[in-house]
Amino acid sequence: MNKHLNLFYSYKTSHLEDNVTRAFTIVLKNLTPVYLRLFLRNLIIERLPNVNTELRNKVRLLADPKFSFDLQITEPPSEEKLHEGNGLIVGINYSGKQGLVFDQSPDLLAGAKPDAFVSDNESELSVVFEVKLWDTLYKEQIQRHYQRFFDVQKTDLNRVFVEITWTDIANFLERVDRQSQSPKEKFLIEQFLEYLDFLGLVEFLGFKNIDFTEKNYTKLHKFLSFLAKCLSSDLGLDEYKYNQMLFFKDAAPDNLWIDFGEGCLNCGIVSGSGKIWRAERLQNYLLGAKEAFNGILANLLCNLDSRLNVYLRIHSYFRLSRFRTAWLGNIRGPNLYPDDFNKFYATFTNRDINTFKQMTKDKINEVYKEEIKNIEDPKLDSRGLFPEWEDSDSFLQYCYFHIDVSIPDAILVSKGPDDLLDFFGSLFKEMKNKMLKFNNV
Repeated sequence: MNKHLNLFYSYKTSHLEDNVTRAFTIVLKNLTPVYLRLFLRNLIIERLPNVNTELRNKVRLLADPKFSFDLQITEPPSEEKLHEGNGLIVGINYSGKQGLVFDQSPDLLAGAKPDAFVSDNESELSVVFEVKLWDTLYKEQIQRHYQRFFDVQKTDLNRVFVEITWTDIANFLERVDRQSQSPKEKFLIEQFLEYLDFLGLVEFLGFKNIDFTEKNYTKLHKFLSFLAKCLSSDLGLDEYKYNQMLFFKDAAPDNLWIDFGEGCLNCGIVSGSGKIWRAERLQNYLLGAKEAFNGILANLLCNLDSRLNVYLRIHSYFRLSRFRTAWLGNIRGPNLYPDDFNKFYATFTNRDINTFKQMTKDKINEVYKEEIKNIEDPKLDSRGLFPEWEDSDSFLQYCYFHIDVSIPDAILVSKGPDDLLDFFGSLFKEMKNKMLKFNNV
């Protein structure tokens, strides 16, 4: 979907806090009353440092729908100020972990203009919202809202202030979306969630078609961070370093490389990358155990969803020094498994293609002519040869391989975070088992 077809996203407009606040308030205003009250009770009151049971019990889910909504008000709606029994201040930010420490000394000369003000009149509850897109809440602004809208003699600021995140809001609204029977409510929620996602304000919520057409790496990084965090204890995944690689603590140096393909997400086992001794040992293993290796691959394919394809990709390094290495991808490939297994095997074990020796530039450009031609912007030297460096005519060359599982975007777009976690948890478990086999060759 084009971003500009989203209800809240617009052309040539900076998506400032005011724009996001307006969208957020519109969504709240159009929630079914019981869902709005659940939002106030479960997402806000329940997150107070010390839950105010009396205030929680005042929120009557089935009371008459008498609410009021406003933006950027400068004066309390009535002469009677709020207190701990009927008012809250909510700071929305990215992490929810700013942990503001307040100084409640008077500052009455400064003005206060909260971003939004919502009242549930039947429950006698009003909420002052201060909205930030990132972790930029600051205590002086919250204190001014407190001094302007609350009776400071009857109210402890620390008992009425709570931080929540855009992800908290999104998760709540997703649950409402799954249960709602109102087409209008569902549409507004889905548009708002998409809007938050476009702006990068939320943690991973799920994939959209546009993520694949535009190759949304911001979304991919969030997804991999989500997987690494959630699967850390079960599978021994290391913390994600935002480099498209996932490492298992007991299967390194091999890793999983995840990237966008054409209408798919590719998730592959990388063996031998950056370790010449490891890559050479793998070549020697294949030379003596072709059928055993084929059996490992056959078992992997057998245990995968039938909609997934497995590709065997060979990549080549050319090393001049630690700081100067070149790379070519998909040598004589890609190779669909099992159809192209023999071609893959012949390429990886070919000592003229995968040499583990010094190779001259002329030889490199002869052997890898097609691969160099397929590079969109090859970096060539003054003679038009690859690699680009002029001060050497010889490079250490070797290959490593990549067992790639191609996952169609249609499978991923249709799944929520929990379903994706189950799907990739099973996939990663299977791939880790194969990685451990390679480590033992």
